[in-house]
Amino acid sequence: MSMVKEWQHLKISFHEIEVATENFKTFIGRGGYGSVFKGKLLVAGKETMVAIKRLNEQSGQGLKEFLTEIQLLAAQQHPNLISLVGYCDEGKEKTIVYEYAERGSLDQYTRRTKKTTSTTLTWLQRLKICTDAARGLSYLHSNVGGHRTIIHRDIKSSNILIDENWVGKISDLGLSKLSMTDLVVTNGCGTPGYCEPEYFHTQIVTKKSDVYSFGVVLFEVLCGRLCLSDTDDGFSLSSKSAIYHYKMNSLDKIIDDSLREHVGSQSMTKVLEIAYACLHDDREQRPAMDVVLKELEEALKYHEEYEFQNVKMSKSPVVEEDDKNSRSIAAVKDDKSPVVEEDDTNSRSIAAVKGDKSPLFRRAKIKDDKSPVVAEDDKKSRSIAALKDEKKSKSRVVVEDDTDDWGLNNIFQEEYEFQNGKKSESPAMDVVVKEFKGVRRIGRHSGRR
Repeated sequence: MSMVKEWQHLKISFHEIEVATENFKTFIGRGGYGSVFKGKLLVAGKETMVAIKRLNEQSGQGLKEFLTEIQLLAAQQHPNLISLVGYCDEGKEKTIVYEYAERGSLDQYTRRTKKTTSTTLTWLQRLKICTDAARGLSYLHSNVGGHRTIIHRDIKSSNILIDENWVGKISDLGLSKLSMTDLVVTNGCGTPGYCEPEYFHTQIVTKKSDVYSFGVVLFEVLCGRLCLSDTDDGFSLSSKSAIYHYKMNSLDKIIDDSLREHVGSQSMTKVLEIAYACLHDDREQRPAMDVVLKELEEALKYHEEYEFQNVKMSKSPVVEEDDKNSRSIAAVKDDKSPVVEEDDTNSRSIAAVKGDKSPLFRRAKIKDDKSPVVAEDDKKSRSIAALKDEKKSKSRVVVEDDTDDWGLNNIFQEEYEFQNGKKSESPAMDVVVKEFKGVRRIGRHSGRR
């Protein structure tokens, strides 16, 4: 009881609890050790919404677990750990008062029902919540002062709460163990399905036991279904099934439908890799939580960069291709540059858009005087090739035809020399018109139309 005296300033009367919960009529959930209610209490002179867990005498959580949770929550202050508001210990009535998580628990978003086949969280929200939870768990494992460490022992989706700002928080430290070493001998492991296999042989838990449980949570988030729960499609997620599909490269069969667009992305690949590593059979081969946190933060960075690029692209000018002729050619460099669209009927336009005032021939373009670029005219198959004779001092642009030269070489030769700095100006339009009239005349004499 000396421990409780240490936290007397946190004590709340049972009468206040009854008033706050309207005599326990504000039920919001049920846990392994009792029921949870919401209510309003005066905290630091301000009316605040809180969550109140009322311990059930038959729950199995005795005075020891009750005091442990108060001790750990009161001593730890972290944005990714649920905060202790107070407690009540009057006779048989034992309640713990926490900050209220407006958005509920992660398991509420990670299940499939007959009404829906996917969860309501976006990939970004899932990434952030998992990263938050990893940050809180990493804190418990390594930042509680001195050489002490806290092993949670019951990491699962229902113990990851979400506040009004979608921040994930670790909750329910009732089973947690405060230790000076990395391992604890115990007769309780938490929730079946989340426990590492070796615990059942050794009865020993370590920080890596929490890592294993967190790996199960990651796969739940990825697959949109809870561990070992019944589903409409007859498939129950388990660590073994997750490992199997990962090894067989068949995760597409169990991945959440709403995440399929992200399959193969850097962020999802990173999360899958770290989730798989967390489920390693050998404890020593599993990553520490600080490593898990680092990997998730990197995955989150990948996705945020991906979304930023999408937003950036959506604001850029878009030139749509003509569906019928598929002929449009557009080179867009900056907002000040004009966009030239191709004529839908003849499909002959060449867009000269660069932004530096120099024309750009997309149909006959030479790259660094070495590799010719050939663009074929779809309708008449009149390829215009940019060729260079290495033995000659001057490059020449040739308009190829089946039998003879149509007289366009001069135009393209002058334009090419202008593009490569060999001429001070591009050919004038009257020269272009004159040459094209010559083309028509040659075509008539040769019997072409």
